[in-house]
Amino acid sequence: MADKDYSKADLLAHYRVHQPQLTALRAYYDSLVPHNQHIEIEFEQDSVSRLGFGTPGMNYLHYHAGADKRVTLDSVVQAYGWTPAQVRKLAEKLKQAGCISIRNGEPAQIGFQRSGMSRYSYHVFSQPLSDSLRKEYQGVWLYRFVHDKVALEKGGGAT
Repeated sequence: MADKDYSKADLLAHYRVHQPQLTALRAYYDSLVPHNQHIEIEFEQDSVSRLGFGTPGMNYLHYHAGADKRVTLDSVVQAYGWTPAQVRKLAEKLKQAGCISIRNGEPAQIGFQRSGMSRYSYHVFSQPLSDSLRKEYQGVWLYRFVHDKVALEKGGGAT
Protein backbone atom coordinates (compact mmCIF):
# COMPACT_ATOMS: atom_id res chain seq x y z
CA MET A 1 0.00 0.00 0.00
CA ALA A 2 1.38 3.43 -0.95
CA ASP A 3 1.92 6.21 1.58
CA LYS A 4 -0.93 8.69 1.85
CA ASP A 5 -0.31 12.11 0.36
CA TYR A 6 -1.92 14.71 2.62
CA SER A 7 -3.58 17.84 1.32
CA LYS A 8 -3.69 21.29 2.86
CA ALA A 9 -7.35 20.54 3.68
CA ASP A 10 -6.30 17.38 5.58
CA LEU A 11 -3.81 19.33 7.70
CA LEU A 12 -6.26 22.17 8.32
CA ALA A 13 -9.01 19.77 9.40
CA HIS A 14 -6.62 17.90 11.68
CA TYR A 15 -5.37 21.15 13.21
CA ARG A 16 -8.89 22.42 13.91
CA VAL A 17 -9.90 19.17 15.63
CA HIS A 18 -6.65 18.81 17.63
CA GLN A 19 -5.76 22.43 18.42
CA PRO A 20 -6.19 22.02 22.22
CA GLN A 21 -4.02 18.89 22.24
CA LEU A 22 -1.37 20.57 20.06
CA THR A 23 -1.26 23.55 22.43
CA ALA A 24 -0.93 21.25 25.47
CA LEU A 25 1.75 19.20 23.69
CA ARG A 26 3.88 22.27 22.99
CA ALA A 27 3.55 23.53 26.57
CA TYR A 28 4.51 20.13 28.02
CA TYR A 29 7.48 19.74 25.67
CA ASP A 30 8.72 23.26 26.38
CA SER A 31 8.68 22.36 30.09
CA LEU A 32 10.95 19.34 29.43
CA VAL A 33 13.60 20.85 27.17
CA PRO A 34 16.42 22.92 28.70
CA HIS A 35 16.42 26.54 27.48
CA ASN A 36 19.86 26.17 25.91
CA GLN A 37 18.89 23.16 23.74
CA HIS A 38 16.88 22.37 20.65
CA ILE A 39 15.64 18.81 20.73
CA GLU A 40 13.56 16.98 18.16
CA ILE A 41 12.02 13.62 18.95
CA GLU A 42 9.95 11.39 16.71
CA PHE A 43 8.02 8.27 17.58
CA GLU A 44 7.03 5.35 15.40
CA GLN A 45 4.92 2.52 16.78
CA ASP A 46 5.52 3.63 20.39
CA SER A 47 9.32 3.70 19.97
CA VAL A 48 11.64 6.67 19.60
CA SER A 49 12.67 6.52 15.94
CA ARG A 50 14.56 9.80 15.66
CA LEU A 51 16.27 12.06 18.15
CA GLY A 52 18.03 15.27 17.21
CA PHE A 53 19.75 17.84 19.36
CA GLY A 54 21.50 21.16 18.95
CA THR A 55 21.87 24.59 20.49
CA PRO A 56 20.07 27.81 19.61
CA GLY A 57 21.57 29.42 16.53
CA MET A 58 22.58 26.12 14.91
CA ASN A 59 21.09 25.57 11.47
CA TYR A 60 20.97 21.80 11.94
CA LEU A 61 20.56 19.14 14.57
CA HIS A 62 22.82 16.15 15.23
CA TYR A 63 20.76 12.97 15.04
CA HIS A 64 21.01 9.74 16.98
CA ALA A 65 19.71 6.43 15.71
CA GLY A 66 20.56 2.90 16.66
CA ALA A 67 21.68 0.22 14.23
CA ASP A 68 18.03 -0.71 13.76
CA LYS A 69 17.08 2.96 13.26
CA ARG A 70 15.65 3.15 16.76
CA VAL A 71 16.87 5.18 19.71
CA THR A 72 16.57 3.48 23.07
CA LEU A 73 14.46 5.04 25.78
CA ASP A 74 17.49 4.81 28.08
CA SER A 75 19.54 7.00 25.74
CA VAL A 76 16.87 9.72 25.80
CA VAL A 77 16.58 9.54 29.58
CA GLN A 78 20.36 9.64 30.07
CA ALA A 79 21.02 12.41 27.57
CA TYR A 80 18.42 14.88 28.85
CA GLY A 81 17.70 13.83 32.41
CA TRP A 82 14.11 12.98 31.55
CA THR A 83 12.37 10.14 33.33
CA PRO A 84 10.90 7.17 31.47
CA ALA A 85 7.48 8.38 32.65
CA GLN A 86 8.07 11.80 31.05
CA VAL A 87 9.02 10.21 27.73
CA ARG A 88 5.94 7.96 27.85
CA LYS A 89 3.77 10.99 28.66
CA LEU A 90 5.28 12.86 25.70
CA ALA A 91 4.55 9.90 23.41
CA GLU A 92 0.97 9.83 24.72
CA LYS A 93 0.52 13.58 24.17
CA LEU A 94 1.78 13.21 20.59
CA LYS A 95 -0.64 10.34 20.04
CA GLN A 96 -3.54 12.38 21.50
CA ALA A 97 -2.64 15.20 19.09
CA GLY A 98 -2.51 12.72 16.20
CA CYS A 99 1.14 13.59 15.53
CA ILE A 100 4.50 11.83 15.39
CA SER A 101 7.21 14.35 16.34
CA ILE A 102 8.04 17.64 18.00
CA ARG A 103 10.95 20.09 17.99
CA ASN A 104 11.10 22.97 20.40
CA GLY A 105 12.08 26.49 19.45
CA GLU A 106 10.44 29.46 17.84
CA PRO A 107 8.52 28.29 16.03
CA ALA A 108 7.95 24.87 17.53
CA GLN A 109 7.68 22.23 14.82
CA ILE A 110 5.11 19.52 15.38
CA GLY A 111 5.30 16.67 12.86
CA PHE A 112 1.88 15.52 11.72
CA GLN A 113 2.72 12.52 9.51
CA ARG A 114 5.27 11.20 7.05
CA SER A 115 4.57 10.13 3.49
CA GLY A 116 7.52 8.63 1.66
CA MET A 117 10.39 11.08 2.14
CA SER A 118 8.06 13.99 3.01
CA ARG A 119 7.01 15.11 6.46
CA TYR A 120 3.94 17.22 7.04
CA SER A 121 4.34 19.59 9.98
CA TYR A 122 2.83 22.48 11.86
CA HIS A 123 5.06 25.46 12.67
CA VAL A 124 3.54 26.93 15.82
CA PHE A 125 4.62 30.42 16.84
CA SER A 126 4.24 31.88 20.34
CA GLN A 127 3.15 35.27 19.01
CA PRO A 128 1.43 36.37 15.82
CA LEU A 129 3.93 36.78 12.99
CA SER A 130 5.13 40.23 12.11
CA ASP A 131 4.45 41.37 8.54
CA SER A 132 8.13 40.98 7.62
CA LEU A 133 8.37 37.42 8.97
CA ARG A 134 5.08 36.51 7.31
CA LYS A 135 6.51 37.73 3.97
CA GLU A 136 9.59 35.54 4.47
CA TYR A 137 7.41 32.50 5.07
CA GLN A 138 5.09 33.31 2.18
CA GLY A 139 8.07 33.49 -0.15
CA VAL A 140 8.82 29.81 0.44
CA TRP A 141 6.52 27.45 -1.46
CA LEU A 142 6.29 24.80 1.23
CA TYR A 143 4.54 26.94 3.86
CA ARG A 144 0.83 27.75 4.05
CA PHE A 145 -0.78 29.68 6.89
CA VAL A 146 -3.63 28.44 9.04
CA HIS A 147 -3.78 31.71 10.95
CA ASP A 148 -1.38 34.29 12.38
CA LYS A 149 0.45 31.79 14.65
CA VAL A 150 0.48 28.56 12.62
CA ALA A 151 2.01 27.61 9.27
CA LEU A 152 1.73 24.25 7.51
CA GLU A 153 4.79 22.67 5.96
CA LYS A 154 5.35 19.82 3.54
CA GLY A 155 9.06 19.18 3.91
CA GLY A 156 10.85 17.09 1.33
CA GLY A 157 13.87 14.86 1.62
CA ALA A 158 14.86 13.16 4.86
CA THR A 159 13.51 15.90 7.14
